[in-house]
Amino acid sequence: MRNTDQFDEEYYKSGFGPDAYERTAPWLSFYANIVDEIIRSLQPRRVLDAGCALGMVVEAFWDRGIEAEGVDISEYAIANVRADMREHCQVASLTKPFESRYDLVVCIEVLEHMPAEEAAIAIKNITASTDTVLFSSSPRDFEEVTHVNVRPPLSWMKLFGQHGLWPDLIYDASYLTPHAVLFRRGEAVPEDALILMSEQLRLRFLLGEARQAKLEAAAQVTRSRDEAHLAQQQAQTAFDRELERTQTALDQTLQKMRMREQELAAALEKAAREGITHTQETMKLRGIAADARQQAAIEIEGMRTRVAAIESSTFWRASKPARAFAANLPTPIRRRLLRLARAGYWAATPHRIPARIAFLREQKNNQTQSPLNLIDLPYQSTAIVNTTGLAANIPPAASTRSMIREHCANWGPLPVFKDRSSAPTLTVLTDSVDANHLFGGVGTALIVGALAARRLNARLRLVTRHAAPDPAALGEIIRAHGIKFDGPTDFVHMPVGDDTPLPIGSEDTILTTSWWGTRAALGAIDPARILYLLQEDERMFYPFGDSRLRCAETLSDPNLHVLINTRMLFDHLADGPDCLPLLRKRGYWFEPAFPAFSKPSVAKPRPEKKNFFFYARPNNDRNLYWRGLEVIDKVMREGLLPASEWNIHFVGRELPDMELPGGVRPQVWAKLPWSKYAELMSEMDLGLSLMDTPHPSYPPLDLAASGAVVVTNTHGPKTSMEQWSRNILAVPSSVIALAEALHQGAKLAEDMQQRVDNCAADNIARDWEATLTPALDWFLAKRNS
Repeated sequence: MRNTDQFDEEYYKSGFGPDAYERTAPWLSFYANIVDEIIRSLQPRRVLDAGCALGMVVEAFWDRGIEAEGVDISEYAIANVRADMREHCQVASLTKPFESRYDLVVCIEVLEHMPAEEAAIAIKNITASTDTVLFSSSPRDFEEVTHVNVRPPLSWMKLFGQHGLWPDLIYDASYLTPHAVLFRRGEAVPEDALILMSEQLRLRFLLGEARQAKLEAAAQVTRSRDEAHLAQQQAQTAFDRELERTQTALDQTLQKMRMREQELAAALEKAAREGITHTQETMKLRGIAADARQQAAIEIEGMRTRVAAIESSTFWRASKPARAFAANLPTPIRRRLLRLARAGYWAATPHRIPARIAFLREQKNNQTQSPLNLIDLPYQSTAIVNTTGLAANIPPAASTRSMIREHCANWGPLPVFKDRSSAPTLTVLTDSVDANHLFGGVGTALIVGALAARRLNARLRLVTRHAAPDPAALGEIIRAHGIKFDGPTDFVHMPVGDDTPLPIGSEDTILTTSWWGTRAALGAIDPARILYLLQEDERMFYPFGDSRLRCAETLSDPNLHVLINTRMLFDHLADGPDCLPLLRKRGYWFEPAFPAFSKPSVAKPRPEKKNFFFYARPNNDRNLYWRGLEVIDKVMREGLLPASEWNIHFVGRELPDMELPGGVRPQVWAKLPWSKYAELMSEMDLGLSLMDTPHPSYPPLDLAASGAVVVTNTHGPKTSMEQWSRNILAVPSSVIALAEALHQGAKLAEDMQQRVDNCAADNIARDWEATLTPALDWFLAKRNS
């Protein structure tokens, strides 16, 4: 459950940005205009504001003779509604059913503050009390600390659709926010229409940002014309940066809209062949999309024209030396000079001061008139379309063969030639081998490759497709894991699209590490000489579509030998709900080993503060990064992991700066060498490592092997991990279950004797040769049969 205390007086004063959220004239005017439009277009008689805050929407309805009620979880907010409105607003949670029914429920920027499971309950309660909902939830504001459930509009559409309320495709709710939607009870809306409406809302949001950026850039240019030459440099820099960002965003938007139109045109043609009549709503959306595209093009061209005018002015050219000099100064000095130059110029031109004051007042009014930075897009499309519904200015079409070749380049047949003179070679074919790609799967592939090459009495060759291999990386893995290998080794970079062939001998074997690498190898050599090292159910990387289809086809090849990391994953692939054919005949499994982690001792001195580990990978969805953040935020607000007792470590790449509850900033570790990673693991006491897949993943085993307690999630056959260690707590992936497990894990982490006993009795292998020998024996027998 949420901590309701966070929505207190301090939140309302500072949680909304530089301006407090109070019953001030701009906010009252803003909500009054919204209510006027609601009454005009929807004509409700009884309204509920779900998440009413200070009750400004409720009072606007009553002031216009419409009965309205409001509920909010914040006691501070309800205590500060207008005095005559307090009988109509009450403290209540949206997770509790409503006693009355309403003509309309308004829910403005509320559900993103609620955890996913609570928001789902709130939607159920809202839809049970009305047939019409005016809804808005920020699709991109992840910085606000209470925004724990930010979703795109399409996700909200589907959640409301589960309860029979679907978006009104014609109703324009942009007077509320650019991403607002009106839901009505009725027949389900087709998937393609939902997607197109979601894209239209996203485009409207982007254009709103672009317009705001244009106003700011224009204001900056105006100031620059009136100020000293040093201020001119600041204006140009800001304008160039804004223009580049805006042009990139709008160009991407135009490209996506063209692709969306082509997809829609194809759907229309298919429907026409099948005799299906499309609704007026779908045609209306197509017009909106074309109009938005034209609007974006006008925005870009207008900004380009203004930039050209500025750069060609006499003053701009004359001030170039001063601007170049200022650009090379340190930032603090440059800012001080700008302030001095501005003050001097204003003092030298007192006759311009009234105009400047008027300009600043106008800018302030522009910023306060619309607190949510709304935009108003016209709904009348002016784009010219042909009879297929496509825009007339379509670029020249590419051939289908060239499109397919480009799309499939990553798994196209590997270029090879037969080399009858080369010595037997074991080739590891992977994407990258360097210091940043040695954890988990890549490191295991190098270990398997080295041991297989030694068994075959073959040289080891590392072939990478995405980046040149780092020879030092192989040595680091071999040493860290105690592997004995001193045979000849080659390193080859074969970029995707490069036709330079790889020499392959008649006795060679290729060890592949991904379905796309395996598919490339299958197109070039005999499948009997390919060993596919499978360490994930790679079909889970994709939604149902082309990539998943090709992946499944590759995994199902009856002639392919598959070596699978862990018995748990093997059983899932062999006997699970979407099992691979003949896997028990053509596949084998092994358990990973962890020789780099020595078992701890009670006598080992411990630091004053314990260490908490979070496996944080925001760009790998299966690692449930955001769910992990939700859980950590919850337990820290509940008093677990206080800064006086715990150091917090986040391990992962591309992590933003962040502040945890209590003002704690985690220590972020990225791009660690493998030896440093192992050293860090040995210092941990408690960890949270999530993986939404049917295999254990390495970090929980790394932590348990080093003596730490770790919490992870269950998935399918992964219902328990006690077969490896009692220091691994596997629970369902809900926030509540994971939070409770962390509390339990923290208690176990305090009991050093129990932790050590659990580690001493674990079943985590620590000898790679022992665990891989049966698997390699199996493959050699298959290869030689």
